[in-house]
Amino acid sequence: MKQNLIGKLLNCDSMLFIFTIALSIFILGVQIGIKHGRDLQLEDMRIKYGYSFSD
Repeated sequence: MKQNLIGKLLNCDSMLFIFTIALSIFILGVQIGIKHGRDLQLEDMRIKYGYSFSD
């Protein structure tokens, strides 16, 4: 029996692969956002209080 195109695209292995890629991109975005937010927070502290924090 032939599987239709949707059946081929939505099999369990490909869905797991797509989910893994999407999860990796999401985690990478969160990490970049946290780093950027931390940099902005340190810059605000330098501006407000004139104090430099070391990492």
